[in-house]
Amino acid sequence: MNRYKKGLNTCNYIVEESKKLFYLKGYSKTTIQEICDNTNITLGNFTYYFKTKQDLLKRVYLDYLKEIENFVIENSEEYPNLFDKYLLSCIIFNNNLFADKNISNFNYSIIKNDSLYNDIFLSIPSEEIKLAYGNINENISRRELKLLYLSDLGTRKELTKYFVENEELFESPLDFSANLAEIISRIYKFENININEKFLKNSDLLEKIKNNGIYLLTPTNK
Repeated sequence: MNRYKKGLNTCNYIVEESKKLFYLKGYSKTTIQEICDNTNITLGNFTYYFKTKQDLLKRVYLDYLKEIENFVIENSEEYPNLFDKYLLSCIIFNNNLFADKNISNFNYSIIKNDSLYNDIFLSIPSEEIKLAYGNINENISRRELKLLYLSDLGTRKELTKYFVENEELFESPLDFSANLAEIISRIYKFENININEKFLKNSDLLEKIKNNGIYLLTPTNK
């Protein structure tokens, strides 16, 4: 095995083991030393791949976003419009965060920490996530798109916190995710999109959304 492939495998192994620990203990209570012990590496090896635990956290969210993007691209042939795919990725992103209580609590702890949340989502290179950072409307300037994206992030953060604290106001996580996607469509100045009519009444697509098996962290019971 060449050095590059071995290094890539080690990096991925660190990420996968950290997702198990984050699931069991949360972000703040999981130490770098525990991650090193679980992966049988030294602290020096860890910092070779991730300078800080926060950098590792960014990688965990980036992998989650990429997996959702790939799923949407592969399973939404009937929705060729880029913005439709973006809205679908938003629905799945939010719905899946509430598929498991430990994951929901983990994500809630992150969004309550403004510096962590902003560092994660403002530092992801645009070339990494085409749907999330692509020029959704070519008539929008890059400056305006940046401002709209900041509004998008702020809305996601505040409404997700609201849902966690007021779950009884929504029929289900999917209901919340659909409502949030409609609000996001308005932020980007698109026409009012009825998410339920456009996506969730498509029974085949809905079944795929509900059973996509994409998780931010690795549940120990899966």
